[in-house]
Amino acid sequence: MLGALVGDIIGSTYEWYNTKRTDFELFEKGCRFTDDSVMTLAVAKWLIEDENHSAAQLIKCMQELGRKHPDAGYGGHFYSWLFTENPQPYNSWGNGAGMRVSPVGLYATTLEEALELAEITASVSHNHPEGVKGAQAIAASVFLCKEGRSKQKIKEYVEQTFGYNLHRTIAEIRPRYGFDVSCQGSVPEAIIAFLEGNSFEEVIRLAISLGGDSDTIGCMAGAIAACRYPIPDDIVERCDSLLTEDLRDIKDRFCDFIDKRSPYVKKLTRDNYKECIGLDIIAFSSAAPGAMGDAGAVEMVTAKGEVYYANPFYEDIEMEQVFKACPPLSECRFGVFGGGVIPEGWKTVYLGFGNHLVLHESITEEFRKEVEQSEIKEVGDLYNKWMDIVKRILANRNA
Repeated sequence: MLGALVGDIIGSTYEWYNTKRTDFELFEKGCRFTDDSVMTLAVAKWLIEDENHSAAQLIKCMQELGRKHPDAGYGGHFYSWLFTENPQPYNSWGNGAGMRVSPVGLYATTLEEALELAEITASVSHNHPEGVKGAQAIAASVFLCKEGRSKQKIKEYVEQTFGYNLHRTIAEIRPRYGFDVSCQGSVPEAIIAFLEGNSFEEVIRLAISLGGDSDTIGCMAGAIAACRYPIPDDIVERCDSLLTEDLRDIKDRFCDFIDKRSPYVKKLTRDNYKECIGLDIIAFSSAAPGAMGDAGAVEMVTAKGEVYYANPFYEDIEMEQVFKACPPLSECRFGVFGGGVIPEGWKTVYLGFGNHLVLHESITEEFRKEVEQSEIKEVGDLYNKWMDIVKRILANRNA
């Protein structure tokens, strides 16, 4: 979701002063969050607070946050909708449906759920079929990218399901592209920017260089790109500083909420560990007793990108059972500050404060390059980001 906020903020100053170049200043004077960020966070707030996912509660979240930030740049029809006591959908096909939907793709546990929730988020105001389709296309792209699907698979799914033409290039689109606030005239373009870019920043630059509704195209493209590429820390910090405290609080709460409910982490116990014997493990971490964070925890990532978690300290699994699920761990004898005895074919990386990462040699060089490109300088940063880096490597292998 942070990718959506970043794309919105960077694109905000170029919405009315379009650029057709990619070498523009990222944070031009006057850049700010707009309605795209406010409504994205309203959807995030809804997902956190309403487990029933009712349209009525979504409207409440959107109106409360929108009224708190009345000068965020809403369109005329939507501004009236925000301040109406009993708001009704107004058959809009505008890209307001696509720009606010990204939290749905991060929240959903299945593609079907992503599509259903996206329809709800659109239909409360943008209930035209093109509005709903635009929201679903962005939500599906975010979900599939989060799942580690290749760009080609995402492209094929979007084209086959929604009928968008993604065979164009940014260079082909850019010369004749004008201001288009329709879903059908901006959602495909945002997805194409993601498909072409090879880093988060490049995706944003490609999206905004189209001209047109720059903040919204940047918002939609950034939402997808952040599921594949790391956002540089300096960009994160700058955008975070431009959010108000209430918006920043919702962002942080949603990120924590998603981390805690992730269905992609399977916990190993004495009852199910046998199902996990024979996993094709590509990387794992081990936290010593007294380590920073989750002491005693073992996290494993398979070649398919699946994540497994175990902690013998919780007494629901024995260490010997963890060893059976992760045989290389049984041969490790970690040093106090990294190193130690590691089985053949594996490399160790010290994560700091009693935490150790072990990588299969087939992934070690790619991991090193990703860390360099991410400009990670502190050991603590690597502790927080190693799993995302491994997942990204695996996703790119399938691209």
